[in-house]
Amino acid sequence: MLTYFLKEFDKSLQHPVHTMLLYHPFEHSEDLSMQLLGIKKFEEMLQNMDPSDAGYHHTEQGLKFSQDHQEVIAKFGRFPHRFSFFLYLPFMHAYVC
Repeated sequence: MLTYFLKEFDKSLQHPVHTMLLYHPFEHSEDLSMQLLGIKKFEEMLQNMDPSDAGYHHTEQGLKFSQDHQEVIAKFGRFPHRFSFFLYLPFMHAYVC
């Protein structure tokens, strides 16, 4: 996936929604460097948009969601809710506690 960015594939997309979808996996990564890359990409995208552009508001929201997700990873190192189902299984209690 990163090779697409190294080739600047993301800049060739013509609609902001397509670009945001390409950045979406960064937001859901549990790797802090991927989180930070996603935030950087959203910030770059906003810098190259006019506030009157279609999709500007959604791009701002995408940046905010990315920042929120990054805060969780910075604090916990993972998304604590991701495997919460397993906490109810008897063998997982020992793992968590």
